[in-house]
Amino acid sequence: AEDAIFVHDWDTGAIIDVSSKAADLFGYSRDDLKRLRVGDLSADVSPYTEADAMAHIERAKQSDSPLRFDWRAKHRDGTLVWHEVTLKRALVGGHRRVLAFVRDVTERKAAADALQMRERQYRAIFDGSVDAMVLWNDKIRFVDVNRTFTEMYGFTREEVIGTGFDNR
Repeated sequence: AEDAIFVHDWDTGAIIDVSSKAADLFGYSRDDLKRLRVGDLSADVSPYTEADAMAHIERAKQSDSPLRFDWRAKHRDGTLVWHEVTLKRALVGGHRRVLAFVRDVTERKAAADALQMRERQYRAIFDGSVDAMVLWNDKIRFVDVNRTFTEMYGFTREEVIGTGFDNR
């Protein structure tokens, strides 16, 4: 499997089995992972504590569909990383279990954060300009206008976006 897989005990949430991918991802042996608590693999800062993890497991036990969320995890070397976790209840060998499918999304989160920061910078420059600024699409329709434009011409941003010169 591409994702790391953890098998959790239904009653206690304890880790009772893991895939070799889980061992590779977290930097532990499979046997070591089976001795750890969920909290040992968590960032241990709310909302990424053992109690928070156990609450997710409890919700997954009650849900007919998989439960998906981002989780701040701690690898063996202490590195904090982002994981996308999908929890699903299952029958394994005739026993009720909760399966956790874990994927490292640290790079994706970093890229999304960088994009958000660039968007905030763009917005600050665009809106902070003393000149009226307009962005057009290839059909010469307004895609964006800054605050100076709306003040200068007396339109709200919502009134302008999507229109063109033929509408004004």
